[in-house]
Amino acid sequence: MHTPGYYRFPAVFGDHMVFVSEGDLWSKDSFESMARRLTHSRGDIKTPVFSPDGKWIACAASDEGPMEVHIMPAQGGHLRRLTYLGSSVTVHQWTHEGIFFSTAAQHPFRVEELFRIHPEGGEPEKLNWGPVMFYHEGQKSSHKVIQRHGYREFAYWKRYRGGTAGDLWISNGSNGEFVRLIDLKGNLARPHILGDRVYFLSDHEGIGNVYSCDFKGQDLKQHSKQKEFFARGLACDGQQLIYHAG
Repeated sequence: MHTPGYYRFPAVFGDHMVFVSEGDLWSKDSFESMARRLTHSRGDIKTPVFSPDGKWIACAASDEGPMEVHIMPAQGGHLRRLTYLGSSVTVHQWTHEGIFFSTAAQHPFRVEELFRIHPEGGEPEKLNWGPVMFYHEGQKSSHKVIQRHGYREFAYWKRYRGGTAGDLWISNGSNGEFVRLIDLKGNLARPHILGDRVYFLSDHEGIGNVYSCDFKGQDLKQHSKQKEFFARGLACDGQQLIYHAG
């Protein structure tokens, strides 16, 4: 009996895609008919992201206990540990300034703050931006966008409308000040800057789908048409978007 895999946390770079299944990283290029396994981890792996040149992957892995930031060659190889925080981490984006991640080593539970670390390792640098559940910056603009409140996998909170629903904030980079991007009566998550728009997940119409708006929070557009399963795990390589559902 064939059992289909459960695929999560997709990431894309050009024709190259990686995702998580069975607690490991898998890779598939557009010209390949089957995915190939990149890791044989003793623990669990989540949230892979590509380096800006596509040659490396950063991810969170628990081979040695808690989830920590690791990197490895994009074509496969040894996972090299970068952090020793002793707490769960989630990797957001690999920028030219380093690898950005959020750690749960805070109180109360699920209040996370943003850190970055050099790909060669060293002491993580904390950014004093307050609670941040997700972060992304544009490749061709100075804009930065963050998710406050909510949860990384907002499908856990289907149609939640309470006071801690996820919302999005944007900065143009000139003064570092963040302002609220858009006011939607839903749970917003995983914002990404692509061109001159911000793409994100929202369930304000009932089912989680991919939407976008301009940098002023205007011109709202819907891009995915999920009618049963929530769109989840939205990711971007600066040219295209990828997500999983179901």
